Amino acid sequence: MSVFGGTLVPSGFYREPAVARRAGRGIVQPSTQAGLGPKDNPMKLSLLLHQREALLRQTRLANLAYAYRRLGDFAARIGRARLRGKVCLQAADPGVERYWPVLTALEGNQSVIEEHFSDENILELADLLVFITGENDADTLFRLEELDEQFIQPLQAQLVQAGIILEAEERSGDVA
Repeated sequence: MSVFGGTLVPSGFYREPAVARRAGRGIVQPSTQAGLGPKDNPMKLSLLLHQREALLRQTRLANLAYAYRRLGDFAARIGRARLRGKVCLQAADPGVERYWPVLTALEGNQSVIEEHFSDENILELADLLVFITGENDADTLFRLEELDEQFIQPLQAQLVQAGIILEAEERSGDVA
């Protein structure tokens, strides 16, 4: 079972990805404020284990919501820049000396992609699409103008099906 920002390994334990550990994006950090530490708010192990299923469900929903929001920001940015065409997103593969994900224009100019997306943007997009597709090593082909239809609308359907109310919001388009 995959959760954005990490993986539940076969034993059922959560493993944080190296990218999240480096960048800290989308990860809620524990509070270090006085009075909020584990000694001041103890929890019984049995209670935590009893709540495990609900916590995993909430984590999945939070990750779906995060992916929905961030992909919406990407789609808004793509729309404002009027980017179009088929692209291929390839995962990082140190075996072929590709240490970062690569977004390649299959139609149009590669320079346009490089002008509008930093390496960090492409890394985040790759993480989001891996979460959505569940495929770590597969190349992802899509049309830039169809990002909403191919990825965002299915996320929206999952959130609505889970009973999440989507507020009307303006997208900042700020993907930096």
